[in-house]
Amino acid sequence: MARFPLASPATSIAYRWTTCSPQLDRCDLVILDDIGYVQQDREEMEVLFTFLAERYERRSVAITSNLVFSQWDRIFKDAMTTAAAIDRLVHHAHILELTGKSYRAEAAFSEGTACRTRGSAAGRLPAGHPAAASSGRGVAPASDSSF
Repeated sequence: MARFPLASPATSIAYRWTTCSPQLDRCDLVILDDIGYVQQDREEMEVLFTFLAERYERRSVAITSNLVFSQWDRIFKDAMTTAAAIDRLVHHAHILELTGKSYRAEAAFSEGTACRTRGSAAGRLPAGHPAAASSGRGVAPASDSSF
């Protein structure tokens, strides 16, 4: 499996896109994992939109995201581009919405390897983590971002 990271200070995103585009076009399926997890700049958003537009009705794309479509303006930066991207994605899509507890957090709790803060024995998840609110195990949000 090839990995093509969008963010690298070594070269411009436009240069990397022209280099990677032919390789990606040969792939029947490209998986974009955790889209929206890391904020991208406008140039990276334009490359992502171009990529999705070029694959539209030609090749498959699988996308995972913790953001609902109404929050995708965080990814594409403006309403028009967001609407156009979502329109292309959902036209022939199979959308799977997974709800419930975080599998990773549940596995960590069952293995006793939950996030620990400064050597504390109490497993705690970072503030805002979806499993912190829904785990039902008395998990308190961390007071800072260190773990």
